[in-house]
Amino acid sequence: MEIGGLGLPEIIILLVVFLMLVVPPVAIIALIVFLVKRNKHSNASTKKCTFCAYSIPVEAKLCRFCGREVAQ
Repeated sequence: MEIGGLGLPEIIILLVVFLMLVVPPVAIIALIVFLVKRNKHSNASTKKCTFCAYSIPVEAKLCRFCGREVAQ
């Protein structure tokens, strides 16, 4: 198998080098996006339900996850 005069070993080497150059930056960007989204959910406008421990808005009177009434 040849592509543009390159044999299979050269193609495999080029593929490995390409993946080594592309995958780390994409993984870093995905990690940053994940961390930013996670921090958006843990801001000062939420509190934890005392029954199920999910984050709910501070103004909530009922937990949307377990349906119980939460203290203000």
